[in-house]
Amino acid sequence: MKTETADNFFVDLHKFAVSNRKLGFSLIELLVVIGIVTILAVGGTVSYLGLRDKKALDSIVSKIVFDLRATSGRSKAQEDDMGWGIRFTNSADDYYEIWRGADYATGEEIKRTNLTSMFFTDPAEGFSKDIVFARATGLPTSSAAITISSNSLSKTITVSSNGRIDY
Repeated sequence: MKTETADNFFVDLHKFAVSNRKLGFSLIELLVVIGIVTILAVGGTVSYLGLRDKKALDSIVSKIVFDLRATSGRSKAQEDDMGWGIRFTNSADDYYEIWRGADYATGEEIKRTNLTSMFFTDPAEGFSKDIVFARATGLPTSSAAITISSNSLSKTITVSSNGRIDY
């Protein structure tokens, strides 16, 4: 008899536990879901910020390449019967200038473009680099490389002496 009473007790206890069980989520389940969502959100944010920086860097590089090609074309066309060039300056506010004339010192600034949230790593801090295009041919007088950086990303624009621009 004792075993039958004990068995009934456990059966009754099980029925009580099952019948009084609430529908819903336990604290552990909620914490696991919150943890997974947090990991996905952090991963997505980091990925988005990296993509945004890459797109901004690609955009400024494309603009510089466009200005290099346009300045070469102006020199080749002998626009205003002058030579043309671009000066890249690495200072507190990095920028580049399109100029026309015999050289930068005696020439006239046509356009200045400031880099926002970007900076030059070549030329080095406190220095400038000129790319001068020869009249009639539009070819640079020497090869040069410009490196632009943004946080952990960087791109180098190379202008060869035969006028090829790689980036």
